[in-house]
Amino acid sequence: MIIPHLSLVKTTNIKKLFTISKVRQFTINSDEPLNSNGTDLAPSPFDLLNASLASCTAIFIRLFAQKNNINIGEISIKIKIKKNENNGFLFERSISFENQISNRDKDLILVAVRDTPVTKIIRLSQPIETKIM
Repeated sequence: MIIPHLSLVKTTNIKKLFTISKVRQFTINSDEPLNSNGTDLAPSPFDLLNASLASCTAIFIRLFAQKNNINIGEISIKIKIKKNENNGFLFERSISFENQISNRDKDLILVAVRDTPVTKIIRLSQPIETKIM
């Protein structure tokens, strides 16, 4: 179940496209690569979106593995965003583990990761309401 979540983010544009965002007590920098007129001093917004999906997936898998006594070791997740035929986007997520696990456990994890909160948000593709204050 996805619960309502409020992130108060204050974002400041510093130099060209380099941006500093404050989220709770954390600072997150973002930028664009040089070939997109950025300064390449930080991850791009797409990189941060990929990292959000990957980290949510890793946390979810770690909790699932602990609950089900699956010894996975280190988790590696690769995310690739591709355009699909409908001019939308497809997220390709590849997951690997340090330790070998059974095919049954792989199947259980594949089913479980469909329900990570960030996966659901991306998959459901809800509209974004924007207001200028």
